[in-house]
Amino acid sequence: MKKVKIILSALTAISSCAYASNDIDVTPSVVGGVETPAYSRPYQVALLMNGRQGCGGTLISPDWVLTAAHCLDSASTASLTVRVGAHSISRGDGQTLRVSQIINHERWRGANGIRSGYDIALLKLASPAPTQYTPAKLPTTAIESQYANVGNYVTVSGWGLTSNRGRPSDVLREAELPVISNSSCSSLLNFSIPGSVVCGGGEGGRSACNGDSGGPYAVRVGNDFYSIGTVSWGIACQGATAFTRTTSYLDWIKQKTGIGDNPTDNPPVANFTYSVNGTVANFTNQSTDDKGITQYQWNFGQGNATSSAENPSFDYAAAGNFNVTLTVTDTKNQTSSTSKVVNIGTPPECAPNWDAQKSYAPGEKVSFNGAVYEAIWWSQGAQPDLYSNVWRKGSDCDGSTDIKADFAVSTNGLSVSLQNNSTGNTSSSWNFGDGKSSTENSPTHTYALAGQYTIELRVSNRDGQSDTISKTVSVKDGSTGCNGLPTWSAAAVYLKGDRVAHAGNIYEANWWVQGDNPADSGQWGPWKKLGACN
Repeated sequence: MKKVKIILSALTAISSCAYASNDIDVTPSVVGGVETPAYSRPYQVALLMNGRQGCGGTLISPDWVLTAAHCLDSASTASLTVRVGAHSISRGDGQTLRVSQIINHERWRGANGIRSGYDIALLKLASPAPTQYTPAKLPTTAIESQYANVGNYVTVSGWGLTSNRGRPSDVLREAELPVISNSSCSSLLNFSIPGSVVCGGGEGGRSACNGDSGGPYAVRVGNDFYSIGTVSWGIACQGATAFTRTTSYLDWIKQKTGIGDNPTDNPPVANFTYSVNGTVANFTNQSTDDKGITQYQWNFGQGNATSSAENPSFDYAAAGNFNVTLTVTDTKNQTSSTSKVVNIGTPPECAPNWDAQKSYAPGEKVSFNGAVYEAIWWSQGAQPDLYSNVWRKGSDCDGSTDIKADFAVSTNGLSVSLQNNSTGNTSSSWNFGDGKSSTENSPTHTYALAGQYTIELRVSNRDGQSDTISKTVSVKDGSTGCNGLPTWSAAAVYLKGDRVAHAGNIYEANWWVQGDNPADSGQWGPWKKLGACN
């Protein structure tokens, strides 16, 4: 086996791979490129190990940097910093930020296994990057297909070596490398390149080189930049460069960071609670929104009495029932409203008032703040609106019911069973996260592929009130072939030595492989046939 040599240097011409003649250097630099116009690539960052630049990275949000796992094999949060907004390393321009978390892909096998894939990592910044440094966006497969297909030019940049065994560049350099097919790349790099890698051709002597590792392979679309790949490896800073393909790891990136490929701005959900003391009602906002709420508008149901406070109080001065409405507005000017009837004065005696000194047994009912609660556990002193594990809220004393979405999930292989635990609803609508939906109360659903899916439940009642809840579920393909081996799947990734069952035979992977049918693998293919199942 060839020895893998990690060289943390900077990138100048454009070589962004781990290069090797007889050795594989896992930190390329830009060879044959040009100096980048100063500060024109705001997403580019430099990784400094004990103050010295060694790799690059891509700012993908104010809090997160995308880079190569092989850059971090010896790194710790104590020794690693990130410099954003830099052009010249020696001048120390830009801003240096500390790192609070290093996340390598779970299947990264170290630099010796760099060609097997999973050369991807994330850095959580201890403090957000300043707003003048614009992150690159995560591409969709449609963006990649349109702007980074075979033949399209994509830009690699970094402070790496400007030639094989040369010197690193002090200033950021860049080069445009055309995307080439993985089959062509496999011939140039003498290795079967998996689909999770995108390759840039080395025409005109341009390439990534040592020190460019972890840096961006990015394309500009209008005023936005998209991360197409991350510098991984190459051979002797010439010819093709292998980049870790961003779209192959979108789910992993989103799972670790919460960043979506094209984050949506969902509308807010208005909600509030209240308590009554004499004729004064105290309102507590419980509305939610994924981007934040900017405006509150209360109508207290008495004349023209309103408020724009988040948690207002209002003195009704007289007993009665009042319809209170809260309307909230989010950062996108989307609105949501909810209404509740507030009883001022002595609440109807629909059940005895809750007594903090009394002991309650399961099944007993009490009134509290105008609503009926049923005990589901023995308790004393547990306030009904605070202890949902002790009390179950029912209808208000006027017969109305607050609506609340909730459900439980159980999985069995690719199937999920959903138990609807919502209250106050008369209809349910499910979205399983794979394009399928259901209006059953407690449905079961079987996914076509293993993975993570976000299940959303929206419930509503006859009064037009609704509530929504989402939960993420992981499902696995529990199917097994002969001898307890998993059945081969075109979507799965297999490493050297992995065994599968297919068409009544057992196969063993010769190297990293995805999508290649074992039955079509010849003598020198990625699969070795070991024999029949029995």
